[in-house]
Amino acid sequence: MNREIEAAATYGVDFFSILWYYGNNAGGTDKAQAAYLNRGLDLFMKSSKAHLMKFMIEVTNHPPFAIITDEDWERSMEIWISAMKHPSYLRVDGRAVIKIHAGYNFFYDLNSDTGKCRQLLLRMREMAKEAGVGDLLIVAGLGGREAARGEGHFMVHIGEVDGTMQYMDVPGRPQKKTSYPYENLVRLASETRRSREQDVLPSVPYLPVGWDPRPWRDKRPGFSAPRKAEWRKALAGMKNDLLQSENLGFPNRDNSVTKAFTIYAWNEFGEGGFLAPTRGEKYMKLKQLKKIFR
Repeated sequence: MNREIEAAATYGVDFFSILWYYGNNAGGTDKAQAAYLNRGLDLFMKSSKAHLMKFMIEVTNHPPFAIITDEDWERSMEIWISAMKHPSYLRVDGRAVIKIHAGYNFFYDLNSDTGKCRQLLLRMREMAKEAGVGDLLIVAGLGGREAARGEGHFMVHIGEVDGTMQYMDVPGRPQKKTSYPYENLVRLASETRRSREQDVLPSVPYLPVGWDPRPWRDKRPGFSAPRKAEWRKALAGMKNDLLQSENLGFPNRDNSVTKAFTIYAWNEFGEGGFLAPTRGEKYMKLKQLKKIFR
């Protein structure tokens, strides 16, 4: 963890969005796996290098890691809010940032009850203030080509979701032995973030750094890793869109945005999305990131 933080911070990565899983409602193997997955959060907070960058919690609530009952939520929120007291916890406009990974799962797991959703988020805000953390900035994940438009969208209707944040998306293609071009991933990401201009809520966009889940025996298609020129072009495209947009980034209290994006991902080696240095690529991706966003 010390080495990962040092590598990320040296080349301009500002924060890790660390996935956190509630395993109590999962089956035996998945429940055990959640405990190992959550060591990432613990190791970051204990690292002697943690002061070099920030981190935030991304509540990974897709099946089988649903958070359903009030007791589930209370137990989970205590853990998240405790982590927010760490001096390296990410704050934007003075507010501690937390993301609910799958907005729709959050909504449906609570029986599509916007009142219940609002009640839970208000309770989280209340607990944060009681703990001395202060105000929260709550973002929820959008999936695929989903859009948060109009007052009727559940995220807007809940009223306590400040913004959205997309994790990753993959073009619909049949799996084949060879990889599809990396450009296909970038084109979809670019089209998606431009469509966010029409959303009611500000949105933090994603940039894919690769996708090939065959090591996990996943049935979805694989895409080639970017070459240096392709990666530079993808980064430059993101930078241009951020500079031109008034809706891409974390929302501020005055209705402006703090420009930000995430990269999928730091170390999803099993899915083929990784910014972390490797023996083959060494620091190529990180060096280009620093050059474009210096």
